Amino acid sequence: MILSFWLSAAPVLADDQNQSYKVYLFYDATTQELRADRFVDNPVELISEQDVLTYDDRVTYAPESPMYVQLSSNVYDFPDTLKYERVNGAFTILVPYYPHVRLIKISLEEDSQGFSLPVESFSQCNQNQVCELEFGEDATTCLADCSGESVEYSDSTQESLQQNQGVIQDQEGTVLLDATAAQTPSESSTQDDPSTEGSNYLYLLGGIVLIAGALGGWVLVHFRR
Repeated sequence: MILSFWLSAAPVLADDQNQSYKVYLFYDATTQELRADRFVDNPVELISEQDVLTYDDRVTYAPESPMYVQLSSNVYDFPDTLKYERVNGAFTILVPYYPHVRLIKISLEEDSQGFSLPVESFSQCNQNQVCELEFGEDATTCLADCSGESVEYSDSTQESLQQNQGVIQDQEGTVLLDATAAQTPSESSTQDDPSTEGSNYLYLLGGIVLIAGALGGWVLVHFRR
């Protein structure tokens, strides 16, 4: 059983340190409008380049002319807001890449609506309710398919789990999939099983009959004397 990731305490999983979303933006200072650059066919690209600031640095960064970025998956919104310097005209920003992110939300003011850019094409999670390791899905890249109390694995993934005693790790030792904690019937569930309740009552009734019989025999012998 792989532990669930709750919306109220959503973890920020480690990003791919070698990749970033390159986002093409345009800001009109006259109208104070921030939008995706209309002269770029693909406003978001996945590139092998890092931002000058780390994720944590972006959270605490205080630019003079701020704009705000929040990442979102289909399971939860990231709890932190990333801050970038807003530039008049066309400009680009680098946003940390996470394989389970579906949307990049951008706004001029923190916690405001703004606009969103879909990044599903870069995701490794197809959300078909089947955890498919062969397509890059695991508990860190595809929460929708590979996390929760009951996970369905593809045949290939199931075979890989069996070959690795139910636990698959990466080269750094990070657990990607763990099927060893599958739920098994507990003592309490066995006791609650209707098929066992009947047997328990029969044992109890039989014990009462035996005790009553023994007590009756003792009384009969006692009074005869």
